[in-house]
Amino acid sequence: MRVLLTGTIIDSGSASFEIIRGLTAKLPVMVAPRWVRTRTQPIGIADVLAYLKAGLSLGVPDGAVVDIGAEPMSFRELLLGAARVMGLRRHVVSVPLFSPRLSSYWLNLMTPATFSRMTWTKSPAGFRPETARRSDRL
Repeated sequence: MRVLLTGTIIDSGSASFEIIRGLTAKLPVMVAPRWVRTRTQPIGIADVLAYLKAGLSLGVPDGAVVDIGAEPMSFRELLLGAARVMGLRRHVVSVPLFSPRLSSYWLNLMTPATFSRMTWTKSPAGFRPETARRSDRL
C-alpha cells in the first residue's frame, strides 16, 4: 500500500475553499484565532488526482508515504493570497485564543459552510495541527 498525505484540499465546493472565500470576501480586517499561524500545504483536487495517477505509473514502492501539496504556508498566508487573487486588500490579526463555540458561530455567520461545536472539538485536524510536508519522493 502507498500513502499520499495532503494538507488542506482547496477546491470549489470544499469546506476549506468556502471558509477562505467567505472570510476573505466579507472581512477587510480579520481577527482570527492562533490557528491561522498553522502551516499547511494547500492542494487542488485535480492535483490530488494527478498525484494518484502518477503514483500508480511511477512504481512507487509499497509502504511509501508521500506528502503532496504546494509550498508550505500558514493559513494566514492562504487567506491573504486568496485576497490578492480576488483583487482585495485584507489584514489578518492573530489573537491567542481558540474557542470552538465562538469559531463555529463566526464561521456560520460569515461563510456558507456550516459548522457545529462538535465539528471543532472532534475533528480539528484541518485547522490546528501542522500539515506541512515531510517527504516529497513522488
